[in-house]
Amino acid sequence: MPPPGTRLRPLNERPTRRAGDYVLYWMQASRRLERNHALDHALGCARELGRPLVVYEGLRLDYPWASRRLHRFVLEGMAANAAQAETLGLNYWPYVEPAPGAGRGLLRSLTRRACLVVTDDYPCFVVPRQSAALARQAEVALIAVDSNGVVPLSLLGPPVSAAAHLRPRLHRAFAEAWSHRPAARPRIPEAARRRVAPPFAIWR
Repeated sequence: MPPPGTRLRPLNERPTRRAGDYVLYWMQASRRLERNHALDHALGCARELGRPLVVYEGLRLDYPWASRRLHRFVLEGMAANAAQAETLGLNYWPYVEPAPGAGRGLLRSLTRRACLVVTDDYPCFVVPRQSAALARQAEVALIAVDSNGVVPLSLLGPPVSAAAHLRPRLHRAFAEAWSHRPAARPRIPEAARRRVAPPFAIWR
């Protein structure tokens, strides 16, 4: 089931390029191929446009607090995603920088062949800055999708510092949000499974 509009946020005013080669899902925060609203939305776009889906997951070396421990956590997740993508028949393109800055411009180059780009809407860390930068540069639509919790952040109102203030908001929105929960195992349309050769050596 596609996510409701309360989870979707356009990051630019660019059009969808219907003649593009693929729908691109840039996996930044919800680094999983199940129970992921952003993935569900990207699959819905691929189905509608009759195009393959490409899932791009990258690891930069120069992000704040970069460490061997965090890199190992991300790399183990990428290995698991690669195995699951193979089972699902998805085009999964993991990229790990061999040296700081080596991947500069790679993501933007991937958008040049895309119909549109879907990414994770995550309010913390480097994600907002990275998303805003791509939104300025991309020539196609960039849509951020909230997979942060059962209830979309857009329904919770202004930030609060106490659970007692937040809990009533969650209770009010829970029933509708639960009915739109993401797929435990995504349905992959035939068009989305079509093989697309990556323009770089994917990490293995």
